[in-house]
Amino acid sequence: MFIGQQAKLTKTMKGRTMSISRFGPVFLVVFLGGCTVFAPRYDAVLDEKSTAAYQSIAGIAASIELGEFVAAESYADAAPRYRDAISGLSVASLRAEILPVREGTPAERARRLLSEMVTECDQAVKRTAEAHRQRGIPANAGAGQSLLLVCDPAYRAVQAMR
Repeated sequence: MFIGQQAKLTKTMKGRTMSISRFGPVFLVVFLGGCTVFAPRYDAVLDEKSTAAYQSIAGIAASIELGEFVAAESYADAAPRYRDAISGLSVASLRAEILPVREGTPAERARRLLSEMVTECDQAVKRTAEAHRQRGIPANAGAGQSLLLVCDPAYRAVQAMR
């Protein structure tokens, strides 16, 4: 539009002229409000805890692949790392379960799936810790990558909420 001209968008439907600007505020409210219909709202604590847990898990996976956990005796030194990952995932799982969403919406399903992914990651870390404690974890056997493959979807889902 040129300066000085009044801009008004219109659309003709079946002989009727309707002003799009009339529906602009309604569209904006539905669009912005719709975000909470399809996904839970962003939760900073969930983001913080899942990020910290994922960093611990990535460190554990790297140590596995580098052969630092071959001997079961190395578990004592690694236990605090497992504990950090598991505690972060526990808090993240609880936060994911209580995210406020309307019942029966896609956001409710997204919240449930997110909670399940975090819980699955938590269980994978616990299984890895137990295997390490009992017998050690062989290097280059894919155990570290396997752990990351289980935990990566949960971390990415939380990051997508930003």
